[in-house]
Amino acid sequence: MQKIIYGGFLMKKLLVVLASVVFATGLFAHEAGNTQLSIAGSVGLGFASGEAAFEAQSGVTVPYTVGIQAGYFLSDSIAILFGVGYGAHPVMLVDKDDTDTGLKITQGFVDLSAGLRGYMSGLFLGAGFTYGIKTGDREMYAVVDGEETKMGDLLDKVCKNNASLYLEAGFAFPVSDDMTFDLGLKLNIGLVNSIEAEGLIELKAHSLDFTLGLSFLF
Repeated sequence: MQKIIYGGFLMKKLLVVLASVVFATGLFAHEAGNTQLSIAGSVGLGFASGEAAFEAQSGVTVPYTVGIQAGYFLSDSIAILFGVGYGAHPVMLVDKDDTDTGLKITQGFVDLSAGLRGYMSGLFLGAGFTYGIKTGDREMYAVVDGEETKMGDLLDKVCKNNASLYLEAGFAFPVSDDMTFDLGLKLNIGLVNSIEAEGLIELKAHSLDFTLGLSFLF
């Protein structure tokens, strides 16, 4: 009986906290015509899909991004967003029978993004498109027993520009009347091959990212 009572007490506390968060985030109001500037970053879990001339499966990598984003509120609850930043989107293939052995390719991109985001009581939902322009940051590693050994730079013609669709959800927590701290999750779905060598390998990069940012309203 004591555990049930204690559990009920914790549930009440949790509901109070959640209600407070919703109320507080609701105090931060957007208006049509407002502009927003954000400093944002993300880190997540990456995986690949595609084809290879050898038996392998996707390994898990750690992609990250950092950049700035500008927004314009079309209405009190909907904003159009444009962003630019640097993104590292590695891909990895591992042996089906030994996931500690494989091939890892790291790549850097200048990411240009555009999308729409809707707000409701602090909660935001969004979707958009990102186009990644490849940079000179590209390396290939052999992975044996979990240890990575650099094999050299990947040929430029094997690395391609990237394009992906993203879906996002999160909360914008008010810091002041004109500033929020944003936390969320973003799913990036690769639309084109970012690695392609005819007859050998064709890979799209995908990721599930944890995002955070600081937004200023004007």
